[in-house]
Amino acid sequence: MSPLPLYIPPLGTEIELATPWQFWLYAEQRNLTLFEALGEKPQGAQRWNLNWGERLLNPLQVELPAGTVLVLDRIYIRQGQDDFDSVTFKLKHCPTSLSPMAPKPRKGVRFWAKLEDVNRIEAVRTPALAPKPLQPKPYISEQDVQDLAAKLGESDYRVRYAIERHGSLGAAERALRP
Repeated sequence: MSPLPLYIPPLGTEIELATPWQFWLYAEQRNLTLFEALGEKPQGAQRWNLNWGERLLNPLQVELPAGTVLVLDRIYIRQGQDDFDSVTFKLKHCPTSLSPMAPKPRKGVRFWAKLEDVNRIEAVRTPALAPKPLQPKPYISEQDVQDLAAKLGESDYRVRYAIERHGSLGAAERALRP
């Protein structure tokens, strides 16, 4: 078994489906725009104020085609509550209409899918998806901290905090100057 790199993309990341993706769409208010784009009405959901158990009764199996671009909008994971683990996406581009009976999806299609379904996504790895290399922080010596603290008449602790918050000696000095 070859190791796989773990990569959790930041919110706002765009992914392009490399293969069609099948998942279950649940009758829940936050999925309404995708139901509409599919030309579907959730089964058993004449009203949207269903309890959680009723929402899970009749999910709709959906397939988004390869080439669909999704934007990662929310990741929800709670320890000990696996039923709620989900990822919310915004549909940015779909190469085809999602349903012959429905028009091409309008802007603003937002939906969530369970984490187990999301983990089956095969996405094209684009430069925007590639993890950025770690940038080393500039080294700031203890002597630099003490010199700046003496120059400004501040405590070492306050200078360290300002450096951490603002990222450099110069920015910390500007922030601490009266």
